[in-house]
Amino acid sequence: MALLETSDFTGKHRISQEPNNVTILQGYINVYQPIYLAKLLGATLADAFVADVGGGTAPTDPLFLAIFDPFQKDGNCGDLYISNGIRYYLKGLIYWHFMTDKRIQVNPISGTSKANTENSSNSSNPESQVYDRWNESVDTMRAIQWYIEQNSSDYPDYNGQRLLFNSAM
Repeated sequence: MALLETSDFTGKHRISQEPNNVTILQGYINVYQPIYLAKLLGATLADAFVADVGGGTAPTDPLFLAIFDPFQKDGNCGDLYISNGIRYYLKGLIYWHFMTDKRIQVNPISGTSKANTENSSNSSNPESQVYDRWNESVDTMRAIQWYIEQNSSDYPDYNGQRLLFNSAM
């Protein structure tokens, strides 16, 4: 299943496509994509979703397409549920793991240390931007899970878990 490729990390989720990064990023995709699909849908429904995607880049079942693609739905009491789609959800979480891990360097002699930025200048608040991507993914996750819960008879195997918002503070 190839929902995400390293070349998908552009725009707000931009990760340099230098060869070393591409190799490391592919490892992150391989590890975290199945984990976060299972957290979103539960293990059984995630397995069915993956089987439907097969070797493609998107599901074919209309029930899975309903949660795969971006949507906006009105809820009760003036609530609005906005999903940027499953690919966006996964990109934000994988981006967060990649970027937060990249800040920490492992040295076999001295152990772990924070990356040094002597020869570069930081953007306005890059750490906050990384956490914003996580939180945008959590918003999308909650919208998808709300939709599934509203249509529970269509998704009887749903058993998703909630992720919490995150802060750089």
